[in-house]
Amino acid sequence: MSVQNITLLIAALSLVCFFGTMYGIQVLVKRGKDPGKQLQVADAIVDTVASAHTALETFIPDPIDNIIDTVLKVTQAGVHSAQQLYNSGQIPPDLRKEQAAQYALDMIKLTGREITPELEQTIRNTSEAAVFVMKQKEKKPDPVVTIPVQDMEPVIPQPEIELQPVIDLEIDPVQQSA
Repeated sequence: MSVQNITLLIAALSLVCFFGTMYGIQVLVKRGKDPGKQLQVADAIVDTVASAHTALETFIPDPIDNIIDTVLKVTQAGVHSAQQLYNSGQIPPDLRKEQAAQYALDMIKLTGREITPELEQTIRNTSEAAVFVMKQKEKKPDPVVTIPVQDMEPVIPQPEIELQPVIDLEIDPVQQSA
C-alpha cells in the first residue's frame, strides 16, 4: 500500500469514528440517558485504576522492564569496573571484556535470577556495546591542522582593465535668442 492510500484510509476511519460517536450520543440522548454523566463515571473508573496502578507499581514492578534495567545497569558498572582494574594494572587488557561480563553475571546471580544462555549472551553483547560507548565518550577531537600561508599567486590571473567611456557625448553651447 502506498503512503497516500494509508493516509486516506486513516482519514476515512477517523471520520467514521467521529460520526459514529456523534450518532451514538444522539441515540443515548433520545433514550433519555445522559452521556455527560456516563462519561463522568467512566472517567472516575479510569482515574481509580490509574491511581491503583501507580500505588502498586512500586511493590510489583514490571518484570520485563526490571530485568532490562538491571542488565543495563550492572553491565555498565562491570565495564567501568574492568576498565578501572586495567588502569590500576590489576588485569591485562585482553581480560577486560571477560571481567566486565563476569561482573554483570555475578551481580545478576546475586538477585536470584537464573542465568540462561540467552541472558548470558545478552550480557556479553551489552558489555560490548557499553565498551564502544565508553570509547566514544573518551575520544578527543583531532587537533586542528594548520597550513602555513605562503606567497601564492592567484589561481585565476586578473587582466589589467583600462576604463574607457562607453558613450562619447559632446555638448554644444546653446545660444539664446533675444
